[in-house]
Amino acid sequence: MVLWFTSLPLTKTFMKRLLTICLLLLQGSLFAQTYELPVKWKEYFADRNFSRFYVTEEYLLEEGTAYETLLLFADGTAAETSLTFPGMKYMLLSLDSHDELQTTDGVILKSKLQALVVNNYYFKKVNDRWHWFSVEGPISVFTFLDEGTMVTAIHNTRQKDMLEMATLALGYKKKMMKLLGDYTELSDKIAAKEKGYKFLDGKTNEVVHEYNLWVKENDPDWYNQHLLQVN
Repeated sequence: MVLWFTSLPLTKTFMKRLLTICLLLLQGSLFAQTYELPVKWKEYFADRNFSRFYVTEEYLLEEGTAYETLLLFADGTAAETSLTFPGMKYMLLSLDSHDELQTTDGVILKSKLQALVVNNYYFKKVNDRWHWFSVEGPISVFTFLDEGTMVTAIHNTRQKDMLEMATLALGYKKKMMKLLGDYTELSDKIAAKEKGYKFLDGKTNEVVHEYNLWVKENDPDWYNQHLLQVN
């Protein structure tokens, strides 16, 4: 297994992040059930590049404001409610630290939840840790909380590689080509530093999503294995 990190000593923080990575690598196919959803939510999950919602002012979440929320339970059922958003950091902290989620319809036990969507912000539980997903697929981009710090990472489920987004500032081309190397055409775009394929272009989520769409066309079984399934 190859892990791309900065040269970190074996500190407690480093070891905890390493444990998080190992748990993700063991996740396998956890989403055998299929959720039956209303049309509007089917459309939301049609494109697993959720970051398309996060870049517009319309979808910015304000602390203390109640938002439409979709709850996806571990037993394969779903429900709609509203939830008061406490801020992204405190949302992740609350999901990880407490077993009760307060909604406008009452208290929900988070131990019964598999995922939830708050005004188009997608949170999913993986091995008892909650992650905010920007892209979901064979390669996912997500944010999790580590000792009070929000960490964004990219995880390749086939290569078993994971890297922190912050490390891409140095060696972007080399690291991304390694991560996406089996898609030669995409790798060539990164190597040539085409527009939209450089770190400073700020398009990493779109590059990852482009890779996932290629997998969807060429290896649908692998593509679907790591998605929460909806109908």
